[in-house]
Amino acid sequence: MDGRRILPGARPATTRGARFPLNQAPAASAPFPIGSVQGVAARAWDLCLRRDPLGLVAVPFVIYFPVYVFLILLTEVLLYLDQLKSESGAVLAAIVGVMPLVLFARVFGEAWILVRTDAEAGGHAIGWGETFSRAFARSWALVIVMLVVYGLLQIGFYLLVFPGIIVFVMTSFANQAAVLGPGRLFDSLKESRDLVEHHPRAWFGMVAYWAIVFLGLGILIGILRESLIPQFRGADVAFVITLLLGMPLWVCLIVFTSCWTLFYRELQARRAQFLEAHPPAPHPAPSGPAMSKPE
Repeated sequence: MDGRRILPGARPATTRGARFPLNQAPAASAPFPIGSVQGVAARAWDLCLRRDPLGLVAVPFVIYFPVYVFLILLTEVLLYLDQLKSESGAVLAAIVGVMPLVLFARVFGEAWILVRTDAEAGGHAIGWGETFSRAFARSWALVIVMLVVYGLLQIGFYLLVFPGIIVFVMTSFANQAAVLGPGRLFDSLKESRDLVEHHPRAWFGMVAYWAIVFLGLGILIGILRESLIPQFRGADVAFVITLLLGMPLWVCLIVFTSCWTLFYRELQARRAQFLEAHPPAPHPAPSGPAMSKPE
């Protein structure tokens, strides 16, 4: 033994050179199933705000910061698009130039949250270096899944709105499956679809919970923004106010990502319990051709 402490029920660690080195959470130490949407959400808030605010909120916020600034600036550009027609080439070049950094921050930030949330929920103390290595290892699988899902969503919404909604619902756990599950594209999409198909009520319950949270917070931020910005002059001041007022919303999005990761584990555990209580019937063995008795 190398002296490391092994938790009861933990699966053996994979080697550093494995293609997908991140294992699923140990079954014996994982607290799932919790049993309710509110319980899963409460555990996510507890993990992010009390147990590991630095690793699950502060660090992801720093990683995501280029994405936040890019989205706010892009919104400002779209608002004043008519005034920027003469400089459209420079604006487009600037957008294309920062896209690799924004894409990396978006993918790696989500992988970081998923890896760290899964470890903390399973009762493991995971270090910064291990979080980085695991998140970086699965970022390649995650970026493929995210791009394919984005393309499917665009096709679905372009053809008809309803197919796009179906794609959105069925692929809602694809990111979690890419980082914490099978990793490969088709296996991740299949697992996401299976979890949604077998737990539609829980899925809609969690979506309703976060819709209420984001709607209430968005209304409050909008009221504060419209009240504060007219009192100051200058586009720079308005940008800073928008950035500061948007921070609670971005923190809430980080907690949402953590909660959706716990929800992924919750539905996995519920599905496993159901299959254990209702094992599938074995398929009958194919019978060979009838043998005639010798005379």
